[in-house]
Amino acid sequence: MNKSWIILSLVAISAAAQANILIDDFSTGNYSYNTSADTYTSQTGITAIAPTRYVAHDFVANPNARPIRTEVTGGKLFISTGTNVNAKLNFNYMDSLKSSVPAQGTGLLGLSSFNAASPAIDISSESAFKFDYENNDQNNTMIYVYAWNSNFSAFNASAGYSVAAGSGSLIIPYSAVFTTVNPNSIGMLGFGVLAPTSNDITLTNVAAVPEPASM
Repeated sequence: MNKSWIILSLVAISAAAQANILIDDFSTGNYSYNTSADTYTSQTGITAIAPTRYVAHDFVANPNARPIRTEVTGGKLFISTGTNVNAKLNFNYMDSLKSSVPAQGTGLLGLSSFNAASPAIDISSESAFKFDYENNDQNNTMIYVYAWNSNFSAFNASAGYSVAAGSGSLIIPYSAVFTTVNPNSIGMLGFGVLAPTSNDITLTNVAAVPEPASM
């Protein structure tokens, strides 16, 4: 076998492996949050696509007043919802919360509470979002992606994508997300987890990647 071909192949594989853009690998910004009503928390100075991670516990239904728990530790994001809880968990990445906004509180924050990423987030070199996960206990867990442009005047979001039970990876193509927001000028990027029936799931990595056909 031609040695030059082998070397070139290894270089190409290495380049492809380095092409991914990290959104969050949960190696920083450790926290644990357990609530039974709409609340939020945030972590700053994280190593992610932007310096601040905003976490929202959004209850759709909670007839038994059971909790949602989210926790980042050991390079993983753990999500667990109580009996009969129907919930949305949102994770937004931006520069910071406004200085007047507490890092944690009751209710959910609106756009006026956030400072957009500066410089704007640029993930235009890739074409899909990849979620690596473990221990998803139900097939009806769903993940969606959303983004605002640099001045928060435009918003795009994907539909929810079903996550297969067990462990694996989920791909959401940019074409399912971006219409009026340019992926080279994002002010705030986020993803959500729909947990309609007491779902548990662990995320280990979120990244922007080439679509599988082009990887």
